[in-house]
Parts: sequence; C-alpha cells; structure tokens
Amino acid sequence: MDGEASTGKGTLARKLAEHFDLFHIDSGKIFRAVGIKVKETAGDPLQIAEMLQPEDLERSDLGSEECGTAAAAISHMPLVREAVNKRIFWMIHNAGKNGAIIDGRAGAYEYPGDLMFYIKANEEECARRRCLQLEKAGKPAEFKVVLESIRARNKKDAERSVFPMKPAPSAIVIDNTDDTFEETFGKAVQICLERIGPELGR
Repeated sequence: MDGEASTGKGTLARKLAEHFDLFHIDSGKIFRAVGIKVKETAGDPLQIAEMLQPEDLERSDLGSEECGTAAAAISHMPLVREAVNKRIFWMIHNAGKNGAIIDGRAGAYEYPGDLMFYIKANEEECARRRCLQLEKAGKPAEFKVVLESIRARNKKDAERSVFPMKPAPSAIVIDNTDDTFEETFGKAVQICLERIGPELGR
C-alpha cells in the first residue's frame, strides 16, 4: 500500500488487514524505530536495520516529531532502505498469518507479492482531510500550513534518488479525491477479491 501524503493509505491498509485477517506492517514505523535507535545509541544504521526486532516497533513515541526527524536522517540511505525491506520480509515470514499488507511510502520499489496499490488525491483535499483529523484530535491547524507541509513531503519523496515516489509499474492507482473512505475501501476490497480470489487471508 503505497501513495502520497495524507491520502488515507495507512487507514486503508489497516482496515484491509483486519478485513482479510492479514499481518499489517507499517514501514514508516520501521524507519522511525531504526532512526531513533541510531540517534540514541550512535550505532551503525545498517546494522541496526538488519537486527531490528518486532518489539522495537512497540515504542509509544514512534509517532513523535523526534522519531520522524530521526527517520528522515537515515531513510535516504540506499543500503538502509534495502535492509529495511529485507527485515519486512523476515517479519512477514515469522508472522504466523497467511499473508500481509505492507503500508508505506515505498516509491517505485516492487515488493514481491500479489497486489500493489498506489493511493493518490488532490493535495488541497488531502490538506482539508488532515485539518479535520487534527481538529477532531484537539490539535487544530491552519489549512495553509498543512497544505504546504503535504506539498513539501510529496516533493521531497518524488525527488529522492532512491526509489522516488511514483507508482510502481505493477501498481493499481486509486485516486480517492472525490471518494469517501468507505468508497475507497469498497473499491480496494473488490480489487483484492478479483485479483487474488476469495481465498485471500485464509
């Protein structure tokens, strides 16, 4: 499950994992866990990525600004990104479930699997949704500030040298600008059943 900033891809991935009883992996959280561990231990990013354990993803502060900054400091490193991808496959193999959904900003990286989604939407609509989300959480934000942040994230990811943000050749692109979450979820479920079959997750 790949895509642009604030398009709802994370929520969609979690809901699909619940619906089909699949293991859900948030690759962004993995980069945050690696980054903060590097910052705290001054360790080698590649070695830490290669040895990361599932319990490292249980830290309560992985959503913090500090962890986000720490992730940004190491996520552009080609060998670290490759090590994280290998660690993701290791986690899937040891998950004890009949499949998994990987959620993250992978760029054009082709994960070996049955299906890949790329979620996109108009940036103004993404900013509007993000503002509503923050307001509900008691953290109101200015639309202009949120929009500029989303544009900056997308621009940075699109211009990175390693796996720049764009749909992988095999990805199914869903533009949910004019769709509710329920409509997007319904489309994704239907595509999964058509491409993989009713045995998905069994």
